[in-house]
Amino acid sequence: LKRQNIALEVNPISNQILRYVSNLQVHPAGGMLAEGVPMVLSSDDPGVFGYEALTYDFYAATNAWLLDLRALKTLAFNSLRYSALPESDKQAAIGAWRTQWAEWVDAVDHM
Repeated sequence: LKRQNIALEVNPISNQILRYVSNLQVHPAGGMLAEGVPMVLSSDDPGVFGYEALTYDFYAATNAWLLDLRALKTLAFNSLRYSALPESDKQAAIGAWRTQWAEWVDAVDHM
């Protein structure tokens, strides 16, 4: 995946609920992310599991895999980079996201 620049879609909460892993801390995705495998986080079927926001999957992965801000930035960016958006829409979304990210970091830095 890494050599071919193919993103792996991971559904942390679903993987644990469905018992593909006994504990997210031992999920292979944490190590793969640390090794630079392109990855995006997703929620497999939040309606079935009773939640609506992808925030829960990011929260679970952050705690289980001890993700830092750099890893979270990469995961968020990858959501756009590897999306199925048409290229022009993708570049516009990436530009808007970069602006919002920089504004957020600046606001946090000045708290």
